Amino acid sequence: MMMQAHSNGWMNIMAVTQELLDMTVLEEFRETAGDAVFLEIGETFVEQIALIISRLEESSCLDDLDCLERNAHELAGAAGAFGGKALAAAAREVMAVGRTGDVEKTRALIPSLASTGRETLDAFRRYCASLS
Repeated sequence: MMMQAHSNGWMNIMAVTQELLDMTVLEEFRETAGDAVFLEIGETFVEQIALIISRLEESSCLDDLDCLERNAHELAGAAGAFGGKALAAAAREVMAVGRTGDVEKTRALIPSLASTGRETLDAFRRYCASLS
């Protein structure tokens, strides 16, 4: 019974990870770069994503549609390059709503985007930890 609970827990973690990360993109990148280089670049990815999320959550950015769109664009590109499919999609949504000119609607998307970003980083860290 204990094994079943552990197995289901692991399956849930993997299901969430696969919703957040495109494993094909990660595996192809890792195979091309090699584990050591992949992990090194992965550290930079984590730092970059965390920084962009922090910028998006700053009050000065939340009141500035150009800042929201610019950072969402940067986030979509960075997330997409590392297989962060859910995060890239959330960032593209912020960009699309931002293009309507509605700061309030755009700002309202930031908490969900930030949450998806943190979940993506957690999933990516778990993936990297599984390599060692």
